[in-house]
Amino acid sequence: MLIKREVGPDNVEISLGFVGTQPPNYPINSIYLWSSGSEETVMQVQLKPGSGIRIEELKERLRPEIAPGIGRRALSRLNQATSSAGS
Repeated sequence: MLIKREVGPDNVEISLGFVGTQPPNYPINSIYLWSSGSEETVMQVQLKPGSGIRIEELKERLRPEIAPGIGRRALSRLNQATSSAGS
């Protein structure tokens, strides 16, 4: 897994990923999981307390690794979302 390679496997508490739309019988409310098609993914990673990983630096390291697999439009949306979340 890319995250474990970047932060070290001992620093990951848990990870969760969803790809595409979820079926209606799946226990995830679509209001909170906003992927609208097979081209969208939600990935959540919780690092262990005290890992010392700097999140902003990690995101910058991960973007070039993830970006080749997604289109320019999706990358632009990712950058907008993370920059507005930090303000």
